[in-house]
Amino acid sequence: MQGLTGRYEDEITALLEETTHRMNLFKDRIHEQQECELVQDALQKLNHQHQLEREQFIERFQKYKSDCEARLAEIKRASRARVDKISDDVRKAKDAVIAKQDKAQELERELARLQESRAGSDADHEAELRRVMDESRAELERKGAVFTEEMRAARTEAEGQLKSLRDELLGQVNAAESRENDAKTELSAANDRNAQLTEELAHERESRALLQARYDKEVVALSGLRLQHSAADGEAARLRDEVARLTQANEELEKMIRDRGDEYAVKIAGFEAQNKRMTGDLRNSAEMMISKNKEIAQLEDELEQVKLSLEESEKRESSLAAELEQEKEKAAALASEGSASDELVSQVKAELDNVRRQLDETRERLQATTVSRDKFEAKAVELAEQLADSKEGQTRTDTDLATERATVAQLQAKVEQLDTELADSKAEAVDWAKKAVDLGDNITALKEKLALEREETDALRARIAQTVQTGDARASDAVKRAEALAAQVDRLGVELREAQEATAAAEERVTAIEAEKEAEIAQIRQEMDQAAKDAASAAEKAESTIEGLTEDNTALKTDLESTTARMAELQDRVSSMADSTDSQVTGLEERVQTLLAELDSKHSQLELSLAANGKADRELASLRDTVAAQDERIAEEQATVGKLRAALEEAKAARASDLEALREEMADALDEKDRVHEEKLKAALKANDASAGEWQTRVDELEEKLKMMGQAAQEAATAAKVSMNETMDQHEAAVARLEKDHRAALDKLEADLAADKEAALNRLGAEHAAGVEQVMATMRAQQEEAAAKVRGLQQVIAQAEATVESRDRDLLGLQERFDSLMQSHDALVVTLDDAKKRIAQTAADGDATLKEERVLFQQRLADELRRAQEEIEVARSEKDAEIDRLTTDMENLRYDLESRYEELLAQYESERRDFDSRPPRQEDLEAIAELEQMAAEQQQVMGRLRREIEYYKRELVNREESYNKTFSRTPNVGVIDPLGRSKPGSGSAGQLPPLNLGGKTTGGSQRIGSARRGR
Repeated sequence: MQGLTGRYEDEITALLEETTHRMNLFKDRIHEQQECELVQDALQKLNHQHQLEREQFIERFQKYKSDCEARLAEIKRASRARVDKISDDVRKAKDAVIAKQDKAQELERELARLQESRAGSDADHEAELRRVMDESRAELERKGAVFTEEMRAARTEAEGQLKSLRDELLGQVNAAESRENDAKTELSAANDRNAQLTEELAHERESRALLQARYDKEVVALSGLRLQHSAADGEAARLRDEVARLTQANEELEKMIRDRGDEYAVKIAGFEAQNKRMTGDLRNSAEMMISKNKEIAQLEDELEQVKLSLEESEKRESSLAAELEQEKEKAAALASEGSASDELVSQVKAELDNVRRQLDETRERLQATTVSRDKFEAKAVELAEQLADSKEGQTRTDTDLATERATVAQLQAKVEQLDTELADSKAEAVDWAKKAVDLGDNITALKEKLALEREETDALRARIAQTVQTGDARASDAVKRAEALAAQVDRLGVELREAQEATAAAEERVTAIEAEKEAEIAQIRQEMDQAAKDAASAAEKAESTIEGLTEDNTALKTDLESTTARMAELQDRVSSMADSTDSQVTGLEERVQTLLAELDSKHSQLELSLAANGKADRELASLRDTVAAQDERIAEEQATVGKLRAALEEAKAARASDLEALREEMADALDEKDRVHEEKLKAALKANDASAGEWQTRVDELEEKLKMMGQAAQEAATAAKVSMNETMDQHEAAVARLEKDHRAALDKLEADLAADKEAALNRLGAEHAAGVEQVMATMRAQQEEAAAKVRGLQQVIAQAEATVESRDRDLLGLQERFDSLMQSHDALVVTLDDAKKRIAQTAADGDATLKEERVLFQQRLADELRRAQEEIEVARSEKDAEIDRLTTDMENLRYDLESRYEELLAQYESERRDFDSRPPRQEDLEAIAELEQMAAEQQQVMGRLRREIEYYKRELVNREESYNKTFSRTPNVGVIDPLGRSKPGSGSAGQLPPLNLGGKTTGGSQRIGSARRGR
């Protein structure tokens, strides 16, 4: 038993020691496992980061790939659209040329038809043409010569004035541009000085030790800069004076242009009026001839339009060729862009930027080419382009100003940074920085002023350009109209000269003495009838004038009911108008009576001349001159009546303007009174507010005193509160009193306003009633006078009618003589037949000439069409070749881009594989090996510990139960120290307590140990 006990104790001791050792190892391995988990987490993080980087790289590559594909698709789409547009333009041009050819053929057929119809109708209108030519030859020659000379003189004068005006304007524009260039030079010098100042400030930040010396240097530089800016201010003042001078010069130039434009308008109006008079004279004489000539002119105009359309098609072809050149340049730019995409992925973005810059430069070169091409246009276009260039220069100047503002802003930022750095060390540096900021503000203000002045200069130039363009347009229109009229007059003169040469012999015989007498007698009769008609029309016009005056007076009554002031002035104007009307009517009556007296005298002279047959010719000639003079006088009388009517219209307009002015003055007076009352009311309110403010100020002062008293002595708080309440009551009472005074003042003001308004209305009503009564009385008197004058005119008209009837009876005798003269006129018919033959010959010659010209025109038209067709074919072939070349270039570019894409994709795959299979670093391998070794050791230790712990747990339970059953009846067998070590014969710590077994413990222990060893 003792041997079993000792063996058991030894086993227990060894078990406890081993358990303790294994527990320590277990703790160490748990710690190592935690470290291994941390290492694994780090490896997972590295792997995750690697995956993220890989995904980002793939995403960037996909994005670049999509951008390249989108760019390629856009280039293809733009090129195809451009090619389609060019093809459509070529097709449209071809269709237009074909349509114009058809139209030209149709016009030729129409011209042939009209020529045939004209040849058939010439025979019917020869007699009418002869009469027309006889009547209008002399007048047309005279008027045509005078008008041609006037038009030539006016054209020469207009060209000289226009040339001088353009030279003067160009001189002023060049002077303004030179001054602007000087200002730009000075501004660039200021920019250089600002850049130098920025560099000096940058050098100051480099060293703290040289701060004071550099500060002194900057102070000197700032003083110089102030002087420079003062000089810049003086220059700005000079520029403002120059702008003012330019503005004044522009105003004078505009005034001169306006005056000359008015002169041109007057001359053109005179020319147009003369042209209208001449056209009216020609309309009655050559209507049939002009109608035929119009048809031919229309055909010629249509042919001219065909020519113009052909020229436009040629211009269109040239523009299409220019567009093809642009397409070539764009294709070259695209090819350069495609070749640039062969670089590495990291450089693709920079290359795309370079391609964009190249495209921008190409556009700028195209714009420069367009500008250089436009320089060969007309002078007006050159002037507009120069102004546009000056505007672009102004834009660049504004850009420079913006850059300078940015520089000044940077300078301010730097100065503020320097202030921050030197705030603790140098107070003077802070002051200097503030001065620099103020200087920058002054510079900014100066630049803004300069920008405003430049804007004003641009506006001035725009107005000058617009004025010049308007003057040029008017002058060119006047010159064109003058040229057209001169050409028309020359053509008519040529035609008349040809007709004159063809009918020279006939005219000599037709204009014989007998025909002249016959014409004079007929003209006398017509002039007598016209004189009677003119007298009747003059009477009717006088009656209509008087009726118009009556109607005007009635309308004046109606209008005067709404007027309120200035009746005296209106009455004077109406009286003056009535006096002028009376004087004009009196003059008209005197002129009518003078005309009747002259008619009587001429009638008596005519009777005397008829009695004396030998003197008939001279009397008829003198009578013709007299009738012509009477016609002129009648025309003067008609002009006088027109002037009278115009005077009446002006009087009506003046009356309407006066009434409107009176209404406006009345409204202004009422508004002024309302404004005065409103100002009084505002003043009262302001005074009320001021008094309320004074009371509020007093209340605030009392409250402050109460607070001070409360702080000084706490005991007097109750008394101060009572005093404050009393003060507030007083304030409320005062406010109530002020409000009451305010309401009373408002009521008083309203009452005064109502009283003043009522008084003004009463006064105006009284003045209006008095004025109306005066005007009515005046108008009644004028009506009575007008009625008396009308009665007198009616009597005069009755006398004139009786005189005309007597003249008609006298003209019957003249008619008998006219019949005898007509018999002698028949002898001249044979002569007219000869003239008719010559006219027919002239018409035949003209038809032959016209046919020859038509054949030549058809030949020229065919040549032009053939040349246009050839040019279109050449352009079409060139465009087809260009389209094929562009298509080929696009395919090559697409192939290159696709191959480049495949290469980049293969490169990306290779780099990705290299990244995935990249060799690790040596330190990473060593760390991973150490960590794996530590993890393996920890795993082994942990497994062994787990097994041992389970074993020892089972062993302890089993041995404790068997020991208790064997050696004791009680469950407590003593205290076991699992950390102690049991040794025979030693009582050190860690042994099991000795068992009380009658001195047999040692032998038993030895037996247990030997038995254990035997096992």
